[in-house]
Amino acid sequence: MYHVLAPAYIMKGEADEARKMIDTIQRIPGWNQSPDRLISYYNILYGYHRLLGQHDQAYEAIDKANYLRDSMVHLAGSLGSQKEVIRYEIGQKALADSLRLSSSLLQAELKAKTNQTWLLIA
Repeated sequence: MYHVLAPAYIMKGEADEARKMIDTIQRIPGWNQSPDRLISYYNILYGYHRLLGQHDQAYEAIDKANYLRDSMVHLAGSLGSQKEVIRYEIGQKALADSLRLSSSLLQAELKAKTNQTWLLIA
């Protein structure tokens, strides 16, 4: 709720009320445990500092939000790549197992025909 109210106060230009919401956010247990919540928090700080004309702090806040967002995108891409590698390895193992089975079946069939041939000769 405070993540919604703070930006609303910022948009209205009410810096004091926005600061109260930001302080309340920080008192909520676990407010900084989720990357999404941290990104939201840094975006709020960006708006707050921009409202006050504190451009260095605003830039620092948006830089942190962007860094977290980029890290999440990179991590998601990395996990996606790892899934592809695992799928490939599973596919290769299944192919190898299938080739081994086919080879075994062919050998058994060849042995049976060889035995059959010797039986006919005898």
